[in-house]
Amino acid sequence: MTGSVIGRALCLAAMLTLTLIGAGCADNGDQAAFVTAEAELSPALSARGGEPTITIVSPADGETVDPTFHVEIEVENIDLAPKGRTVDGEAHFHVLVDKDCLDPGLVIGEEEAVHVGNGLGKVELELNPGRHELCVQLGDGFHVAVAVTDTITVMVSDPSPTD
Repeated sequence: MTGSVIGRALCLAAMLTLTLIGAGCADNGDQAAFVTAEAELSPALSARGGEPTITIVSPADGETVDPTFHVEIEVENIDLAPKGRTVDGEAHFHVLVDKDCLDPGLVIGEEEAVHVGNGLGKVELELNPGRHELCVQLGDGFHVAVAVTDTITVMVSDPSPTD
């Protein structure tokens, strides 16, 4: 009961803060989820000139990488900024490993993604050997997913044995 009340209060506060167009909240037990009606971008993300885009520039799709490697992105029509800010035209990015990109309006949880909330366009990942799909997805200052994504596949090499 208390969790549900707290979840509803947090959801209402987030809706007012984010001012999502056509947004509402759905109660998933004790967990509040954001649901957008028609808008895929919050006003803060769509306030700049054109449609925001995100592109993974490194590694290349299909590239073989070492177990520790950097993911580097570029964005257009939006600025990368630290998490926790909701300034028009700013966002930060997340990397979802072996998971689909999230629907717009859902909160990107800590357990679902690597949060790159430092305002930079680069993050270091460490993955086990094998094939991995990487989705980069923009989110606002409160980690609310928007429909600005890019996805690649990488092959993580098996480290060579040391003598």
